[in-house]
Amino acid sequence: MSVLEGITAEAARGTVMAEHLLICRDIGRVFGPKALAGDPRAVEIIHQAAEHVRRLGIKQTDQGG
Repeated sequence: MSVLEGITAEAARGTVMAEHLLICRDIGRVFGPKALAGDPRAVEIIHQAAEHVRRLGIKQTDQGG
């Protein structure tokens, strides 16, 4: 893989990660108040989004980024 291909691949991974983080942020904004009000489904959705963000962080760290 050339240097340019490596940079392009890293930029693509960063873009996907940023999109995932924004989606998880939006999930938090929509379901956060419902979870705080005691909605068990909203709590589960928030939990899943948080777990997803944690996994992304681990993958990014493992890739050296």
